[in-house]
Amino acid sequence: MWRAAAILVLVGQLLFAGCGSVSGPIAGPSEPIEVFGEPPAPPGPQWSFNGTKVDWHVISTAAGATHCGMQGITLMLLGWPAGTYQKFGSARMYIREPLPPSPVESRYLVGTFDGDARLPAGSKPTGLTLGHLALFVGPDADRAIYIVGLNTTERWPRSDPPMMCV
Repeated sequence: MWRAAAILVLVGQLLFAGCGSVSGPIAGPSEPIEVFGEPPAPPGPQWSFNGTKVDWHVISTAAGATHCGMQGITLMLLGWPAGTYQKFGSARMYIREPLPPSPVESRYLVGTFDGDARLPAGSKPTGLTLGHLALFVGPDADRAIYIVGLNTTERWPRSDPPMMCV
């Protein structure tokens, strides 16, 4: 009797092997520098929210405008709370600029960039992902946001008010 049960369990395991919820390897970048080492051209890469691709009205991460001299930095415009559509007055801007910011830019930044940051205790995933990268908010979300890769975490400072040029 126990042999028949063991055989049924073994057959079941063989039949259902590979039927898990993972459908294959995750494609895309595994570290922030792979995408943002050179600021991406607008509109930037397409992010996902809880597994569903979203457009730039939810999140955009792209190079700043050339005519303003901001092409060397990556601007993240993020609907707030994270994962929602950007609305005038509630969207937030975060900046990736590994070099020291110019005096003009530093007027707007309320935090600092860190290319090798530690995720603060109490941080939570936003549900926004890009390949293996995940966007986290910490207790300091009014000052910074975190992009977490497989081996590296970057802290991007917030620009408040958002840096704009015309």
